[in-house]
Formats: sequence, C-alpha cells, structure tokens
Amino acid sequence: MSEYTITFKKNADIWKLYQRLKKAGVKDADLDKGYPKTDYVKKKRSVIHKGDRKIQKQEVLNYALENYQRYQLAIKKTTGYVVPWSLDDLDPKTDFDKKLRVRITKAINRFKGILTRAGYKKGTDKYNELLAVSLYAFAMAKKVKGANKTLVPADAAKEIMDAKLFGVRSYLKANGGLERIFIKDDCSMEATAVEALRDKCGWCTEQSKVLSAIFKRAGLKTDFVYGKFIDAARKKHQIAPASLHTSVALVLSDRVRFFDANMKKADAEQFYKGIFEWWYRQTSRELLSVHYSNLGNTYARKAEPEKAIAGLKTAIGIDPDHAAGYCNLGKVYLSNDKLDLAITKYKEAVKIDPTFVVARLGLGNAYYAKGEIDRAIAEYNMMIKINPKDPRALNNLRLAYEKKAEPYYNRGIAYAKKGLELSEKGQKQEALKENKKALLELQKAAKIGMPNLDEVISVIQGRIK
Repeated sequence: MSEYTITFKKNADIWKLYQRLKKAGVKDADLDKGYPKTDYVKKKRSVIHKGDRKIQKQEVLNYALENYQRYQLAIKKTTGYVVPWSLDDLDPKTDFDKKLRVRITKAINRFKGILTRAGYKKGTDKYNELLAVSLYAFAMAKKVKGANKTLVPADAAKEIMDAKLFGVRSYLKANGGLERIFIKDDCSMEATAVEALRDKCGWCTEQSKVLSAIFKRAGLKTDFVYGKFIDAARKKHQIAPASLHTSVALVLSDRVRFFDANMKKADAEQFYKGIFEWWYRQTSRELLSVHYSNLGNTYARKAEPEKAIAGLKTAIGIDPDHAAGYCNLGKVYLSNDKLDLAITKYKEAVKIDPTFVVARLGLGNAYYAKGEIDRAIAEYNMMIKINPKDPRALNNLRLAYEKKAEPYYNRGIAYAKKGLELSEKGQKQEALKENKKALLELQKAAKIGMPNLDEVISVIQGRIK
C-alpha cells in the first residue's frame, strides 16, 4: 500500500494543525474522506478527493472542525481560526460562556429524561428529532414579563404537544429559554454563538451558530444549510439582492430535517422549496468561510478596507470555492479603485459560479471603471441572459452603450460646430463636408445606444439639404 501524499506545504498553518491531529492519534485514512464541491450550473454537489491517498488542507480542516470539542484550542493555536458555533470562548477571564454551558446542559439533560420517560428510545430517529425540536424551542423561548407564559414558535409548540412531551412545555414555562424568537437586530460585527447570545443580536448566520452549538452539545449530528433566495421571495422578505441564507440541518439515519431559527421554522424544507433557487447542506469548514466573509463585509461597511481584505482573504483560504468570498473581495477592491485586483477576484467568483449575477455586475462595473466598455457590456449581457428583467443589468447596459457612443457623439458635435462656423463665414462647401461628417458620427452614436439624438440629427440633416 502506497503512502499518503501531503498536498500542502510543511510549516504552513494547516501543516501544524495536521501534526496536532497526528499526535492525537488521527490516522491519514480518517482524514482522506474528500470534501464537497458545488456545480452551480447543474445545481449539484459531489465529493472530490475521497480515498485518493492525498491529504488536502480542506480534509484536515473539515476533520478538526467536525471534532471541534476536542480540537478547538489546537485549531486556534495553529491557524488562528475561531470556531464560531462553539459555546466556549477559550477565555478563562470570562464566565458568561461557562454559565451558558451549564444552563444549556441542564436543559439537554432534562429533555432527554422527559423523552425517555415518554417512551422514546434513545438514539432512534424519533428520539433525536424530538430532542432537536425541544432544544429548538428552548433556543427560541422567551418568558413574558408579568404573564404566566413563555413564547415559543407555534410549529415547535404543536409538535411538542402532539408528542405528549408535557414536561418540555412545563420546563420552558418555568425557566424560559435563550430568547432568540424576538431577535430583531443584527450584530454590529459578525458574531460567534457566545457573542450573539451575550449581546442578544444576530440574523441567520448567528442564529444558526447558536442552534448548531446546542444541537452538537446534545450529541446530535448536524450540518449547516446554505441557500440562495429566488428574486420574488427576496423582495417579499425584504432581503438584500446579494443575500444568501444559512440555517441548520439535523442529520437523521434516512433523511435530513431543516431548522431555521431566523425564519422561525422547525421544519423548513417545504418553505425552502418556495423561497430558494437552490440550497445544500454545508460543511462546518464552509460555514467558517462564510463567518470570515461576513466579518470582512462588516469591516468594508465600516470603511476599514485593510481589515475587510484580511477577513475576506481568510474566508477564501478556508474555502477556495467560496464564490461569494471572491465577489465580496472584488467589491472592496473596486470601491478602493484597485481595478485590476477587483477584476481578478470577480473573475474567480464567476468561474466558480457562472450564474452569480452580483459578481457579474461587479465585474462589469470594474471593466466600465477601467474604460473597457465592450467587456463591461458583455458582462451586463450575461446578467440579462441569466435574468432578463434584472434592472441593474438593464440600467448599466444602457449607460455602457452611452459611454461607448460618447466618442462618436463628441466628434459629431465638434464637426457640427465647425460646420456652423464655416457656414456663417460663407464657406458652404466646406460646411457641407463637416455637416456630413457630423451626421455620420451622430448616426453611429444613435445606433450604438446614445439616446435623444433625433432632434440634433434632424437639424444636421436640414443643414445638408
């Protein structure tokens, strides 16, 4: 049997993590499991490099992150990466996370006991599913001050009652939960689960980190979910054009169930069929890349480009197939007039996902800013091919054609002015020549796309006659 080949450089951060895993007894065969790659055109996921006896950096990071309870400190020390869905902030000076773990563990143990007494066998799909529903309700639940009740999402409350888990209902009524049901504000910076719980903030990524942390602490098998909104659903839910969405997948023996704390859905699959163009189960490594990408975006909004670039480069280093990461980095470079770098990153994004209209928009804008109008027009036309009604593409395409027509228009106006001057001097033949040249240039400008030229062309035609 041949030896395994290491595909990354020795002394690189991932090499150091690999050595930590090896010292802990992890075998190369444990790592050589491959990792998923997405075909955005065919909307398919496939695992690559599985069992090829070549250890990829993605495989090393996947393994460490999937077993983060054991390797979180090693990940931090070797790569500098945080594990944003962990309930341990690795800071001995703080005790919020410790109190949080105690409270969550208490709820987990109580719910497990309730399930067992209700006749559900530990380890079965039904047991795990109802434990997840109960913990989802705990994550969301909020006690109402001055009233003897606790608010829980209706679908979870009904499922708990249908399963006759009256003890879960009583526990939530007496103790409340983590109050994620009424989170309205995003965190000022992309946050870890602990930070989001401490600051009572966060949207889909933070909500998913919190829920995943609780599920994993209970021993449930989970993945993350990554989806792209269809345009109509994006508008209905008032979501930004570039927005992608994250939630949590509970992995059962024969199926997967989706929990979406942000959309308040305890079983979101049917809901997703109506709002997503596509969605797929996402590895912890891919979610970590999204975390750093979002962090970079936050710094970009705060006009801190160096920190933004650092965060986005980290995201791409974690997941070299993260199209949105390249797109976001291109956006930062474009906003700071680094056009060649912007073009390079946008091109990487559309290479990974040719249907990524936001990246094509950015690439077109970068070409436009650089004066490469024909290339800008090509990208805007690609956007229209993907979505014929995209208003950004239609508007920018019009502007690009106008820009392309400008030289013809400017020459036409110059010829027309010269013709008028010659005519006023009585030099009719010379004036006629200039007016004919003016008409030709202005007609070219109009044909390319310069608007509102009918009147000036008519005037020039009158001079020629």
